[in-house]
Amino acid sequence: MIASLSMYERPETYSALDDLWAATRHQLIDNGIDCDEALSRHRTDMDFWADPQLVLSQTCGLPFRADLHTKVSLVGAPDLRLEGCKPGYYRSVIVVRANDERRQLKEFEHAQLAINGLTSQSGFAALKHHWLQAGLAWPLQLHLSGGHEESAQAVADGTADLAAIDIVTYQLLERFDAFTSTLRVLEQTDPTPALPFICAFGFEEYTIATALKHGIDSLSAEQQQLLGLYGVVNIPAEDYFAVPTPPESQAQFSQQLRD
Repeated sequence: MIASLSMYERPETYSALDDLWAATRHQLIDNGIDCDEALSRHRTDMDFWADPQLVLSQTCGLPFRADLHTKVSLVGAPDLRLEGCKPGYYRSVIVVRANDERRQLKEFEHAQLAINGLTSQSGFAALKHHWLQAGLAWPLQLHLSGGHEESAQAVADGTADLAAIDIVTYQLLERFDAFTSTLRVLEQTDPTPALPFICAFGFEEYTIATALKHGIDSLSAEQQQLLGLYGVVNIPAEDYFAVPTPPESQAQFSQQLRD
């Protein structure tokens, strides 16, 4: 059985994630579920998430509601203890250069937007919804960066004017990447259900969630703070489905299925 926890993975979090998995795995083994000793690193692709041997992973809310919910079970959402978000929810921060004189979102109406991908909730869908809710014209000029860190870096170096970054990722960037001192948060998007924990069909979701809760509780306070992870919240799948999916994102998934 395989597992990954790659959504907030970076060298500084490897040790805490390994400890989290070790404690979670021990609990799973006690419940008769054998699994790989090590996490699969850097696995955030649809084929991996849809593997019938997947005992635990974390995906983005947009892929889950657009396609993965037909292939996996929802284990729960992370309790991130974010200000302004109820347990199990998160949001994105919209970042611009600190020295950019524009102070209101409407001033960026014809700006260059860095996105990590069209299938990202926090990097694309959340911002588009926020943008349209503000009554601003779409589309922006899009710069496809391939990752949240790359989007933030694109704003810092002037390749793009703004980007929407998953707030947990941005907290890690602020902690470990000096270039973020040249950025500032312009606005924040509305909260949506946080990145869901998933498992393949055939596993008991409650058993997986209980083991994961045990793993989180086994972490030190410093490790929990580093990962921004404090528990697992039971959120109905319907809460994910209620979040708007941009047509471009759905088209991207449809294209991937055809390919």
